[in-house]
Amino acid sequence: MELTGQLSITDGESKVDGTLLARCGASSPFSAATSFIRNAGFDEPDFVTVTGSPGNILGRAVLCITKVEGGGTAAATGAARAAGTKAVAKKAAAKKAVAAQPRKPKTVPGKAAPRKRS
Repeated sequence: MELTGQLSITDGESKVDGTLLARCGASSPFSAATSFIRNAGFDEPDFVTVTGSPGNILGRAVLCITKVEGGGTAAATGAARAAGTKAVAKKAAAKKAVAAQPRKPKTVPGKAAPRKRS
């Protein structure tokens, strides 16, 4: 079963659009699911797609997750975060390009400018 939606994490429990997530078989299934998701590089309020099977832990309906990935085109938050990273990289590249340009010699008032060599 696949579920795509916005990730929320409260008190160590992860949910995608209200569906509680767990790593069934783990000693702490709810915190294990949160660790699994964060280790995959996601955090709230990212849009994610989780894959797993329906289950029941301590009388609570859960999705026993086996896979987590970006939520595709619905990942507006993740895309915005990635775009912010790209913008920073573009600024850094622009600064390097400006720094690589030859600089004009500084002139001091009352002093002749140095002659160019031909």
